[in-house]
Amino acid sequence: MVGPQPLGISDGPAALMLVGPGDGLAELLAVLAAGREPRVWPPCAAAYRAARDGDSDGALRLLGDDRASALNRFVLAPSPEHLAGARAAAGGDPRLDAVVAAAAYASGLSDQPPRRDDLDGEFAVLALTVGAARAVEFKDRRGALRRLSSLMANAILWR
Repeated sequence: MVGPQPLGISDGPAALMLVGPGDGLAELLAVLAAGREPRVWPPCAAAYRAARDGDSDGALRLLGDDRASALNRFVLAPSPEHLAGARAAAGGDPRLDAVVAAAAYASGLSDQPPRRDDLDGEFAVLALTVGAARAVEFKDRRGALRRLSSLMANAILWR
C-alpha cells in the first residue's frame, strides 16, 4: 500500500478510505499529505473523491476489485458481509487491519478500536484517534490524554 494514505483528512466515510493503486497515486498522496487540493484527480482516486464530495453511492459504483476497494466497500456500506470481505482483503497486514477495525468500530459492528501494535505514520494516528475517542466515550480522561499525547508524537514524526 503506497502512502501516506489520506486517513482522517476528510469528513464522513472518506476519512477512513484508502486510495488504491494507479497512475498518479504517489503524486496525489503527496499533495493531500501537504494539505493541498489536487488540481487533477487521477482515475485511481475517483471513489475517494466521490466520497469526499458526499456521494457515497457514486463512490460505491466506482470501486474495483483490489484490496483498497474491498476495504472501502466496507467503509461506505458497512455490513457483516462487507466486514468479512474487508478482513480477508487486509490479509493480516496490521495497517489494513487497523483501517478495518476503525471502520467496524465506527459502524457499530465492533466494540473494539484498532490496536496500535506494529503501526506507524497515518495508521498509528488513526488507531490512536479512535482509541482516544473510545476512552472519552467511557469517561477515561487519562487514557484519552495518553493516546492523544502519543498521537501528537506520531503525527509530528509522520510529517
